[in-house]
Amino acid sequence: MPSPTSRRRTSCDLGLALAAALGAAIALSCGGQESPEAAAQRRAARPEHSSPTTYVEALAMLDAEIREARSLAGIEPDDSTATARLVSWSDLELLARLCMRRARLSGNVKDWLAARDALDAALDLAPEGGGPTLTRAELALALHQLDDAERWLATARRAPLHSAGALERMEAIEAELARGRSDHEGAAQRYGVGLPFAPEPPPEGEGAPAAEALRAAREGLLRREAGDYDGARAAFDRALARMRAGSTPRHQQTLAWLALQRGLVEWETGNPKEALRYYQGAHAAFPDWWLVTEHRAEAHAALGEHHEAISLYRQALDHSHQPELMDALAALLQQHPDLQISEGEAGHWRRLSKTTQIERERVLPELARAHDHTRG
Repeated sequence: MPSPTSRRRTSCDLGLALAAALGAAIALSCGGQESPEAAAQRRAARPEHSSPTTYVEALAMLDAEIREARSLAGIEPDDSTATARLVSWSDLELLARLCMRRARLSGNVKDWLAARDALDAALDLAPEGGGPTLTRAELALALHQLDDAERWLATARRAPLHSAGALERMEAIEAELARGRSDHEGAAQRYGVGLPFAPEPPPEGEGAPAAEALRAAREGLLRREAGDYDGARAAFDRALARMRAGSTPRHQQTLAWLALQRGLVEWETGNPKEALRYYQGAHAAFPDWWLVTEHRAEAHAALGEHHEAISLYRQALDHSHQPELMDALAALLQQHPDLQISEGEAGHWRRLSKTTQIERERVLPELARAHDHTRG
């Protein structure tokens, strides 16, 4: 029953993606050094900005921040390269991190390529061995380029001085590299959750709920990957409880992601009905996110509710053109040709899936292979 592709997509680079979602709350409350991404989140928290409560709103806000960052970096709206107006590589790093946030939300390959282009330009401007090497390592990790991530991490470590925030990011990259190589014990040790996840004193202060949620989510993911589903349930339940205790509207996407992860535990243990309950909770927290919609569709299909599944797959494809979504929809339409919008719709999605996957493999082969559902 588990879908290898959807599992990889929803759990990839947890330490980086989830820490990015929670990092601003932890950093600001604990007085740590603020990363470029946290700075962007802080700007978005100004009174004149509203907090996104849906996927569509979140994309619109990110697009506005990206436009602002491109302008700051001296990049024209229709140009992907820096112009002579650029004064600092850090401006391009900020742009890259915003594009990475958008990519994690949208799943759009173009967003990953935009992040890579911005970082390449930043590294060209930075002194040798300096610049956004850590961010480049994080990007390589997100793209499943583990060897590249390790090389960029090594470059970053050679810098003479490191802030506390940089050291934390390095440890997260090390942990995710271990996860990527199926070294769950090594990942757990680097994340500080340890095996067998001995309890630690809870953190204190305003950022405590977010910090506890981050630690519990890391534990939940590692336990699930190790096949300890009861332990994963307890950890994700704890993460959800802590996030709800300290939640603000700006945490809605994180709540949705945690509910999705909790649902995946039920899905992987053969409980689609219970999985769907958590997926519905994720949708309620952060409506219209294609990633959640995909899993709702998958659960409905497993329950034999094919009409609802087809409708949801179509909704997901309105927001993200993932080949695996196209193939799932095509398979259902082949089973139920009377539900096609037009004759030959199933074949249309099959062909589009194939051409989309081929293009992915051309521009980002490691990412394409990691998400290729046809490989099992």
